[in-house]
Parts: sequence; structure tokens; C-alpha cells
Amino acid sequence: LEIDPWFLQVESQTFRNFDLAGEESLQELAQQVDALIQKTKEKYQEHSIEAEPFVVMKNNSGTYGLAVLLLQSGEDVLKLNYKSRKKMKASKGGGGVNEVILQEGIPSAVLQEGETAEPAIYMIGCELAGGFLRAHGKKGPKESLNSPGAVYRRLCVSDLKVNVAGHPLENVYGWLARLGSLAIGRESAKMGVKYLNYQ
Repeated sequence: LEIDPWFLQVESQTFRNFDLAGEESLQELAQQVDALIQKTKEKYQEHSIEAEPFVVMKNNSGTYGLAVLLLQSGEDVLKLNYKSRKKMKASKGGGGVNEVILQEGIPSAVLQEGETAEPAIYMIGCELAGGFLRAHGKKGPKESLNSPGAVYRRLCVSDLKVNVAGHPLENVYGWLARLGSLAIGRESAKMGVKYLNYQ
């Protein structure tokens, strides 16, 4: 496709054996955050993107939307306050936090009726089956929309208030979903995963 794969995927890393109370663990995590931000800065420069990169940190045990922190630098890890540390401990199953995911932050680019929004696409097999927008009127483009106050809207291009001639966004979202499905299929085949009763 002659597209930089960076445009089609989110850079993600796992930080294992995390100790929220351990100074050495926090220092190592801070270094990993800084390295990811630097890597993203280089990509921004390569593609002439004028923005400040950030990192999203999440508890890898599932978060209920709570244990999600936005970091501007590794220094933010070292300055985690009591409230942030308590949020990080929130996990599905009550297992605490011993592993976190670091992800390149992607600002939400869609505004719908003055609300920050993000699209979700449903697929059945390889076929598009619709979608929705998760929107939040009190969150900005760099904040998690998975929080109280989020609402779900129908996904229609006419509602997106984005007009790029010749580039209908439903095609962009649809093809990204299809590429994602293809990537999962290729990875599953490589790993020998079997899907029962699927043709």
C-alpha cells in the first residue's frame, strides 16, 4: 500500500512486574515512558505533525475505565499522587496492579455537536456491520472518553461535521476495520489458532 505502518497502528508496550510502591520500578517505568515519547516525537517530525506526544498508561488487568492515566513525560510517573495511585489499583477481579500497558496517545479528531467523539466499527466476519460514536461533552481530544458522562451516537458521516472532498470517512473507518480484521486473521493463522465452525 506504500503507507507507513505507523499510521495504521498504535505503538503499545507492556511493563511487567510493576511495583507501584517501588522506587526502582517507578524509575524503570519512567524511562520507558520517555523512550516511547521520544520515538513518537521522531515520527511526528518525520511526518511534519505539529503536536506534543503523550502516553496513555493502563492497568493490564482491565480498568473499568478508571485506571487510565495520561502522561506527558516520565517525570509524571515519578510524581503520581495518592489519587492517581489509587486509580491505578482499580482492576477487574480486584487483582491490583502488577503489569501496565503503555500506549502512544492518539488525540480524538472527531467533534460531534461540540462533543469529543471516537468511532467504533462492528464487523461480522469480514463484513462491516455498522458502528457508533462514543462522545463526551466534558472531555478534550487528549482525554479518555471511557468515563461517566459518555454517550453513544449513531455513526453517520453527515453527523461528523468533517468535510474532506473525495475522502468519505465511512470508507476510511471501514477500510481500517477490514485491515485490522485481516491482520488478526494473518496473526491467528501464523499462531495456529483454530476458529470452530467458522468458514
